[in-house]
Amino acid sequence: MKEFESPASKDSLRPGDLLGHLVAFEVNGFKPLFETTFGPKDAVELTIHDIDTESTYPGVLWFSTAIVSALKPKVDSVVLARIGQGEGRHGQQPPWILKDASADLESVRKANAYLGDAV
Repeated sequence: MKEFESPASKDSLRPGDLLGHLVAFEVNGFKPLFETTFGPKDAVELTIHDIDTESTYPGVLWFSTAIVSALKPKVDSVVLARIGQGEGRHGQQPPWILKDASADLESVRKANAYLGDAV
């Protein structure tokens, strides 16, 4: 018998949902000028592995400028980082940023333990 998946929910995974979490990003693609309801915006297409909660989220599109800039040159790679926030300027919201965790041995160990051969 074929298994079926439910439709995606209207709520999508946002960077704030993972604030402070150790995350492995499979960078599946860069989408320049992706059409949104607010006009075209650059995006990255990701499979997100939340190492802290042992959860995986495939097919995620993120538009956060700092995250897109950090991940777009890493297509077909896996990036290990913690989600953080930078400093807001001129009354703007603080940007979502990635804090490199690739040199932290404990973070690398945890990521390898969760991911195994998955990526």
